Amino acid sequence: MLVFARLQRLSSPVGTHSHSSIIIKTDQLSQRTRRLHPAPPSPGCKSLRVTPFSFTSTQNHHTFKMPKAAAPKRNGKKRAKKDPNAPKRGLSAYMFFANEQRENVRDENPGISFGQVGKLLGERWKALNDKQRGPYEAKAAADKKRYEDEKQAYNAEDESS
Repeated sequence: MLVFARLQRLSSPVGTHSHSSIIIKTDQLSQRTRRLHPAPPSPGCKSLRVTPFSFTSTQNHHTFKMPKAAAPKRNGKKRAKKDPNAPKRGLSAYMFFANEQRENVRDENPGISFGQVGKLLGERWKALNDKQRGPYEAKAAADKKRYEDEKQAYNAEDESS
């Protein structure tokens, strides 16, 4: 609005303004501005004001990106690739329990989501006492021993090469 008023003021000859003519000129500018930009609706009005900057459905509203100069550079170490021949780690007691009970949970609750299966297995694991957890902990200890033996053999083979 101020730019419009300034352009209108500059278009009139210099030195022809009196106090009363400035007031009249300002009133005329206000009327022109109101015609160009109608007043926003009152708070009780339910109609929305149409802005000249309306978006179309084809425009992407999420195109703002951080400038590349301001983005922090990562100079960290690159991860070493895992050897596919390396021994697999031992499973925990819970994993042995979960692998054994997963099908039972799915049979009891058909159509259950993956996350819900995990929640139910966790609840069942927490409900077990030490005596009921014993077999799973024994399997976990045996699997840990297997991993340590395989790891020693793998490292010995790696050193000899």
